[in-house]
Amino acid sequence: MERKSGWLRITDDERKRVFSYAEELKKWLSEVKIAREAADWAIEEARKRGFKSLSEAGKGDRRVFARVGNTVVLMNFEGELDSGVNLLVAHSDSPHLDLKKVPLREDKDASIAYLKLHYYGGVKKYQWVAVPLALHGVVYTKDGREVKIVIGEREDEPVFYIPDVPPHAAAKQYERKAKETVQAEELNAICGNIPEEKEKSVKKAILALLKEKYGIEEEDLVSAELALVPAYKARDAGFDRSMIVAPGLDDRVCAYAVLRAFFDAEELARPAICIVCDREEIGSTGIGGMDTELIPFLITDAIERCLGKSASEVRRALMRSHAISADITVGLEPTWGSMIADKETAARLGYGVGLYDTTGRGGKFHGLEPPPEFVAAIRRLWDEKGVIWQPASLGKVDIAGGGTVSIFVARYLIKVLDAGPPVVSLHAPLELCSKLDAYMAYKGYRAFLESFVKER
Repeated sequence: MERKSGWLRITDDERKRVFSYAEELKKWLSEVKIAREAADWAIEEARKRGFKSLSEAGKGDRRVFARVGNTVVLMNFEGELDSGVNLLVAHSDSPHLDLKKVPLREDKDASIAYLKLHYYGGVKKYQWVAVPLALHGVVYTKDGREVKIVIGEREDEPVFYIPDVPPHAAAKQYERKAKETVQAEELNAICGNIPEEKEKSVKKAILALLKEKYGIEEEDLVSAELALVPAYKARDAGFDRSMIVAPGLDDRVCAYAVLRAFFDAEELARPAICIVCDREEIGSTGIGGMDTELIPFLITDAIERCLGKSASEVRRALMRSHAISADITVGLEPTWGSMIADKETAARLGYGVGLYDTTGRGGKFHGLEPPPEFVAAIRRLWDEKGVIWQPASLGKVDIAGGGTVSIFVARYLIKVLDAGPPVVSLHAPLELCSKLDAYMAYKGYRAFLESFVKER
């Protein structure tokens, strides 16, 4: 099929909208870096718009939200449930470095305190050394206090740093395979160097600082959720400022798009649900993961509570529903594209939001193939609404591949497809995407919520 860059297909007015949306996206990406922060942001925005917590809601309430762990479910029950719902789902977690439960250590020979880490999600560990890292998260003390922590994002704040071997002393390191260049237990983030006077201990000096500033004891770190993330702001990329480079575009570029689409949508065609979930990068298991009873339990509870429908009526409504799993796809680029990409199906930067042909690996194991009649209906809708889209894939068979949460949505007989903007350098500390593609993802998700998709 013939392709044409989206930049050559939009008007000057829409180009302005693309760049305006990108400024808002960059601000959000720079401030919201972990799933917990995304959940906090979504709930704050929902409350501004009159949404009630599910625990507060009752019969007749149409706008409700629920939170499980760091996953948020937003529900707008305008319209009749009998025809089903339009569901958007994205994930807000991205690869990062978690602190271990007893993270603070000291090397007395080096007189350095450091943090022991456990990487989260699929990362190339060697990419995470010798870069500035910021600490995000929360600590719950023994007496029940919640202490939110963000250190390293402002220019006047310190950052954390994982050391590497200098090249002129790296003969032994060079003998390792690339996957083992930096090993998991070598991910140690330096966090202090000044010892306290009595025992000459740097660790004890750091603990004294934590006690003074946050009221945190060492044991409190056992009940903490703390992560090191790249201490970079989202920035324009390219002479023409056509792209964004930022940490965690997978999948926060989609998380922002679905939240904005949900809040901005007008005259919903039928009830709408937006899920921004945690834990996708580690298999969607655990509290807040999509490989749980999240959909039937929360949605059934909400509809029974607010609309007075029975569980069987909810199940029938889900079977009539449509969903978009909003997740990024692999972007074609000039250096590594020939290694990993089937160029005829690879998504190109600036060519619009990508429609996946399939997810999974090898022989499509653990993947999703969307029903062709549903794909055709989305194509038709997006063409009508001026959404620029393109075919997309996750790379060459037997070389690349990957999964999304769509398989967990399909479990409830909801017709679902994957669609998202292409991204370059997935899971690196900095990733790259096109401003046009990010905007078209938002525009496409919003058009989906405002329309009743007709499959034939």
